[in-house]
Amino acid sequence: MAKMEMRTCALEECTIEFEAEARKTQRFCTKAHANANRGAQNKMLPVIGSTQTCATEGCSETWIVQGGALRSKRYHNQTCSNRATTEKRIESQIERRVITPRALAVCPCGRTCSTFQQKYCSSDCRKEYGDYKQPNPENNATHKCQNCGQEFTRNKSSTAANMFCSNACARTHTKTRRFYTVEEFDIVFESSYEAFFWGACKIAKIPIDRFDRDHGVAWADGKWYAPDFWIPGLNLAVEIKGYEDPDDAARWAAYRKTQGALVVLTSVELMSIAPADILDLLQN
Repeated sequence: MAKMEMRTCALEECTIEFEAEARKTQRFCTKAHANANRGAQNKMLPVIGSTQTCATEGCSETWIVQGGALRSKRYHNQTCSNRATTEKRIESQIERRVITPRALAVCPCGRTCSTFQQKYCSSDCRKEYGDYKQPNPENNATHKCQNCGQEFTRNKSSTAANMFCSNACARTHTKTRRFYTVEEFDIVFESSYEAFFWGACKIAKIPIDRFDRDHGVAWADGKWYAPDFWIPGLNLAVEIKGYEDPDDAARWAAYRKTQGALVVLTSVELMSIAPADILDLLQN
C-alpha cells in the first residue's frame, strides 16, 4: 500500500487539507483548483504579439512575444540568462555568509606590507628583524693573516680558513712545498710547472740546467734571488712562476740589472704552449 501524507492546497483562496501519496508531487486538492492556478499565472504572462524587453540589467534587446512555452521567455539569449543566474547565485552566497575584508600585514618597522602573506615590507627589514641568517658575534673570532698581517674575522667552526685573509695571500704564502725528483738526472723540482718546463725542453732537444745558486743577486738587505733554470745555448735565465708575489718585480729587476737577460713564464703561458714552441717563446 502506498504511503500517504496530508497536504494543504496551494491555491491562495483554498485552505483545504487533502491526503496524497508521498511519492507524488500533487499540490492542489482538486483538478479545478489546479486549472484555476494555471489561469492566474497565464494572466501574469505578457500578451501574445506584444514587445518584450530582456530582463537582464544593462541589456535593451527586445522581441515579439510568441505563444506556447516561448510566452514566458524573459531573456533574449542564453548569455543573458546565465549572467542573471550567476548574479543571483552570488547574492545568495553573500546573504548566507558574512564576508569580512582581510587587513594587510604590518611590518615590525610599522609600515604596511603589499600583500597578506608578507611579514616584512622590504629585504632590509627582513635582514634586520628576521629570526634567521643573523650573524652571531659570539660565533666569530679574529685572526691575523700569516702573509700580510691584516686582521680578519671568521667563524670559529672554519678551522681551515683562519690562516689567511684571502686566496691571494694563501697562494703567495705556501707553508709546505711539494718536490718532484728525477733520480736519473739527479734533479729536484719545486713545482709541477718546473717539471713541465724541464720536460718540454728535453723533448724539444734544448739544453737546460738548474741555475747555479752561487750566482744569485742581492735584491734587498739580507735577501738573495736566483732564477730556476739556465739555458746555455741562449745565455738566458728562466723563472717559472705559477703565482706572482708582490716582491717578484723587485727581484727580477735586480737580476736583469746585474746579470742580464731573464725570461719569466707564468702558468698561463706554460699551459698554452707545446714543446715545439718553447724555443720561439724563449727567443722572443
